[in-house]
Amino acid sequence: MDEIAATLDRDVVTVRQLASRVRRNVQVDKPRYRVARDDGEWISLAYLDATRTGDIGTLWTILAEGVRIVSDGGGKVLAFPNAIVGVDKALRLYEGLFRKYGDTESMVRQVWIDGLPGYVSMYNGTLQTTSFEIKDGRVRAIYKIRNPDKLAHISGQIGAIH
Repeated sequence: MDEIAATLDRDVVTVRQLASRVRRNVQVDKPRYRVARDDGEWISLAYLDATRTGDIGTLWTILAEGVRIVSDGGGKVLAFPNAIVGVDKALRLYEGLFRKYGDTESMVRQVWIDGLPGYVSMYNGTLQTTSFEIKDGRVRAIYKIRNPDKLAHISGQIGAIH
């Protein structure tokens, strides 16, 4: 502490107090995203149902105007090369996917991923996770992980579930 105090040109007692405050604040359990469990689970199920049935009206009601869709295939499986941004682009995307592929996703289990509601599913035979950043009752971001390297830790569990 003496060296840090000298570097900052501060009293050692002051530096110790600052360090103590920092440690306390870092240890406080502050969730990054605040959404009630029931709301998060309801929205994730509504999204899944709407994408499986091509219900663009429901998607329009749950997606925020500036919604952002990000997917990660790790170069190993098909994924969006760039983020899809905006509700209009997202709705066109889902409408096109449903028209082209129909219902090809089956949910394995609802989960919370890094504090976000979502689910694990199979899409055209590929394992993926989908999670939702929700604010004011609307989906602001959708994160799809399809990269098999990032999903290896759960793929073994899926066999036991299915």
